[in-house]
Amino acid sequence: MIPTNEKTSFLDLPLKRWFPANLETLLVIVLLLAAGISRFYNLGAMTITFDEVNHVTPSNSLYSGKGYTYDPMSHGPLQFHMISLSYALFGDNDFTTRIPAALCSIASIIIVVFLFKRYLGRTGALVGGLLFLISPFMLFYGRYARNEAYIVVWGLLTLYTLLRYLERGENWVLILFTLANAIHFTDKTTSFMYAGEEFLFLLVYFIDQLSRREWPVANRRRNFFLGLILGIIFFGATAAVYLTHKPLSGLTLKLTLAGLAALGAAAFVWAGMSAVQAFGWGELRSIRSLKLSVLLGTFVLPLLAAIPILALGKTPVDFTTPGLIRVAASVGVLAALAVAIGLLWFGRRWLLHAALFFIPFIFFYSTFFTNMSGLVQGTVGALSYWVDANATNRVYQPYFYYFLIEIPMYEFLPALGAIAAVVIALTKKLWQSQPGAPFVPAGRALAPQSPAQPVPVAALFVYWSAASLFIFSIAGEKAPWLTVHIALPLILAAAWAIGWMVETLPWGRLAQWTWRNIPRAIALLFFSVLALITARSAYRAAYINYDYPLEYLVYAHHSPFPKTVFNEIQVLSYRITGGTNLGVAYDNNVRYPYWWYMRHYPNIIDYDVNPTSNVRNAIVIVGSDENSGKLASVVRSNYYSFRYPRIWWQNMDFWNMDWKNIAGERTSDLSVKGPGKTVPPMTLFEYFKYVWGHISPFFTSAKVRYAIWEI
Repeated sequence: MIPTNEKTSFLDLPLKRWFPANLETLLVIVLLLAAGISRFYNLGAMTITFDEVNHVTPSNSLYSGKGYTYDPMSHGPLQFHMISLSYALFGDNDFTTRIPAALCSIASIIIVVFLFKRYLGRTGALVGGLLFLISPFMLFYGRYARNEAYIVVWGLLTLYTLLRYLERGENWVLILFTLANAIHFTDKTTSFMYAGEEFLFLLVYFIDQLSRREWPVANRRRNFFLGLILGIIFFGATAAVYLTHKPLSGLTLKLTLAGLAALGAAAFVWAGMSAVQAFGWGELRSIRSLKLSVLLGTFVLPLLAAIPILALGKTPVDFTTPGLIRVAASVGVLAALAVAIGLLWFGRRWLLHAALFFIPFIFFYSTFFTNMSGLVQGTVGALSYWVDANATNRVYQPYFYYFLIEIPMYEFLPALGAIAAVVIALTKKLWQSQPGAPFVPAGRALAPQSPAQPVPVAALFVYWSAASLFIFSIAGEKAPWLTVHIALPLILAAAWAIGWMVETLPWGRLAQWTWRNIPRAIALLFFSVLALITARSAYRAAYINYDYPLEYLVYAHHSPFPKTVFNEIQVLSYRITGGTNLGVAYDNNVRYPYWWYMRHYPNIIDYDVNPTSNVRNAIVIVGSDENSGKLASVVRSNYYSFRYPRIWWQNMDFWNMDWKNIAGERTSDLSVKGPGKTVPPMTLFEYFKYVWGHISPFFTSAKVRYAIWEI
């Protein structure tokens, strides 16, 4: 038996007789009430934003019986079905549009408070719930019709099942692991990023476990690690050749790529065979980290079918006969390989997991068999579309966008908490902890057959934080809402660190404190102050500035005036027609958000970019400056004109600190000082020198510091 190290906590403090519970229960109740109020208060006030239009309009189409067709640009089909269900239950309006996101945001807090208690400690779980409650990104996007609030739930369940299965190896956890990944793959292509992070962590953890064991034959240990190194080198070379020469042209280049990939695969097979010869097939199959990675790999493998097609320079979403043959061949080969591996590793039990993974995928992408082309799009179109979107920088931000702008501005507390987690894990040897005791070092490794294994809690949270920051930073498409995926593991790491600080301080014996306890108490006070500042930032973003370009957690953002104009149109319509029969015309730009707001108005004239004489049949015309000249020549002076801002952007001066822009600024300066001379390449020192000129006002100007505080 492993000792549980149970001890009395201040959370066991009993309350009054009339409230038969302890302090912990009361704090949980307060936390959950605050979660419900914060997520639902004034939920429909914000104007439906530019990005929300892409989600609510197809959802309304599905709800109203017009059907739904999956489009990779708008992300996975799950959200559309959830919003459509909300409309069916509560009606269609701005408030009900955001109900699913709000419920998921509340569910994420519940998951942290209850499921993660085993891995964060009692105090850490409460701290984690509080940090998810007051996180500016978690709060704002928990009240927003995007996929992020949903994915926080799937992400938390994925991390929980990783830890739980590595610890206990229970079959029900394996089923939950399958379902969490399955639902994520119906929601958004961030599922591929998450799967990659899972796979890498599990493989590295597996390799670490093998490295700590005694190998019966030393040569096989050497062959195992040599095979891994060679495999990484060859696959790295394969990726480098593809990225520098895509799209591929010429037989020689394609054969070179195939040869490098084959050598990489052969090296990994050699490494695997060395491990099998050393420990035996049965013993390797019992290692939980390897079981999870193999199971996940069999799910994802068929969904990577777009990659071979893209590598050949072809388009995966090609509905011609040759295109469909390519898709069928690629999917078929990878699916056959996945089935063979799954049955070989898990036997017929794998079929249950495969059904749990692929049945939701098939149902949602085909819209319950009413749109079979959506299934092809989901299988190969989703990945290929977002590979192209990231390659073309569809939503551009500089490389430092997350770690110098979004995280320091809003999620500074979790970021500093994650740094504290690294320090604690290093100094206290807490990368792994005892089962059920997150702040007790793991000690010696246990046999693979032991029911309870050491748990890599701190290792997983810190790794996931660093990996998420790296992956989303190098991705071509960077957007503020993606910061949610970085904030998630940062919050868990911070909660673990703060939980350790609280639970390892001798609170009941203050007189016995030594100098070692003082820094920890100061750190807790510091984090408490940061929590107040964080809560203030979250409150201002969610309840005050939600319709204005004053926050950096939004992108192209609708002003409040489209909704104001719509409310005036509604009043006019009821006064003139007694209902929603007023004639209203709008152009291609105003279509966002009037595509949504005018859904119940049958006499709509969408004149796109070319107004014709029929727009004069509309009582109200809502147009953009871009088409105002064309419109004026049609309607002449028959209408009164009012101007409102429709969409606006926050200040983007930080783009000036990108390497390319700084290099241009430096070139301009040197050209003035020495006209006609060749400007040498910029050094790193010169880059930082120019960057300091941009950021120094943050430290030297009281006005700038005050403006930052107001944000």
